[in-house]
Amino acid sequence: MKLLKVSIRGEYKGLNNQSFDFGDSNNIVAMVGLNGSGKSQLLEVICETFSYLERVKRREFRVRASLDFAVTIEYSIRLYLDDSESTTHKVVITHDGEVACYMMANDNWRSISLKELNLPQYVVGYSSGLN
Repeated sequence: MKLLKVSIRGEYKGLNNQSFDFGDSNNIVAMVGLNGSGKSQLLEVICETFSYLERVKRREFRVRASLDFAVTIEYSIRLYLDDSESTTHKVVITHDGEVACYMMANDNWRSISLKELNLPQYVVGYSSGLN
């Protein structure tokens, strides 16, 4: 999976109405900053977003509460390791927990169902050293 964009609407710890664009990067992205600048918080937002999507998508999970913030996340994903083609997805989660999914097709976003949304196989959970 390649993360392209993350936009937070609302407040998550120290992050407030911020957007991050990783789309121009062809290599590994390193986040560098002072203590308390939001590096760990951004990683937590990404992990919480994919965790929420997994719980919403799978019927056996019971989603008890939505996220405390709204988020839009864009990513590209290859379905198989030997597959050279990838699909690009955009997911919008509103403050009330509603999920809208899109897939890039012919340079346009096409609305898709949650069932059609391809999630990454693995998302590594993250916790800062203070937790």
